[in-house]
Amino acid sequence: MNFNDEGEQWAPIGGLDNAWVQIGQLHENVATTCMTYHELTGQHGPTWGLTTDNEPSKKKYILCCEKRS
Repeated sequence: MNFNDEGEQWAPIGGLDNAWVQIGQLHENVATTCMTYHELTGQHGPTWGLTTDNEPSKKKYILCCEKRS
């Protein structure tokens, strides 16, 4: 799956409340991929992160990975 073709796409961060990571590109900027919502906006948790809807398809995916040291 090429998430860059999807534009803005967010995946939840496990173990944290309303925390999200950019898996696509915000404003077609490749540098935004893998940055958290907080890193990109300075805000804690988006309001759309607390709902069950897709907030116009921004959160269609759930990814699984382990942090490696």
